[in-house]
Amino acid sequence: MAPNPLKPLIKGMFVMLAVAAVVLFAYHARLALIAEQERIAESQKRAKELNEGFRRKAVAEATAAKLRREQEAARAKETAERRAKEDASFAAAEAKKRPVDVGVAFGKARRNAEAGDADAQNLLGVIYHKGMDAVIHLNPDTHGMQISPHVLSALTGEDLSGRAIPSIRFVSIPVIPANPQEAVRWLERAALQGHREAQATLASLLFYDLRDQVAAYEWSLIADVEPADPTVGKLTGHSPASRKLLRERVLQKLTPDQKADGEKKAQAFVPKKEKP
Repeated sequence: MAPNPLKPLIKGMFVMLAVAAVVLFAYHARLALIAEQERIAESQKRAKELNEGFRRKAVAEATAAKLRREQEAARAKETAERRAKEDASFAAAEAKKRPVDVGVAFGKARRNAEAGDADAQNLLGVIYHKGMDAVIHLNPDTHGMQISPHVLSALTGEDLSGRAIPSIRFVSIPVIPANPQEAVRWLERAALQGHREAQATLASLLFYDLRDQVAAYEWSLIADVEPADPTVGKLTGHSPASRKLLRERVLQKLTPDQKADGEKKAQAFVPKKEKP
């Protein structure tokens, strides 16, 4: 059989096809590599831009925060300087006023109360009922003052009318928290001596604070033996109408037996002065 003259040609074609396939593969591989490199470069570019954006934002925020701190520090300094001037001005004005020692006045009132002075006992009862802060309160931030003028006047002996207050400064104010039990102790001592205001205040305190309705009713009856007594509301503001309202509220809480018992004790009450 004679050799095929086309065989070398066919073989050459296959070789060329193989070479072309290799070249084509290499070409596509090169294109893929270039595309990947471009993708990586683009990704790196975006990451760099993003990081730069974050950096700029962080710098802007840090700058703004620094500016706020500087502004706050400036305002704080300005406020402190203004407050220092106000305090200095207030201190200078206060130094010109006559000092009234509240602590000394309270000590004197307590000694008088312990010695049997019914007015002093009533005063202590009123103070302990609400606490000294309700009698006089000084606000160090605003230099403001809130007082209960009648109680503070009774305690210090000062005329606390509108004209007198600007010339007085109160010092050594004792810290006395509200103490209903201590208030009852002093009010009861004054009430037993026949002190009308102490009796009315005691009735109110027993009912509203200590929930002793029977004793409250008894003392409300005793306090109203002379309902028009002008001293009854001198420190506490009790009026005939408020005492009547209290008695009506107390009666709503009492049984007939409790009511009768309270009235019996009130009728039998005889004031007795303490011996000095």
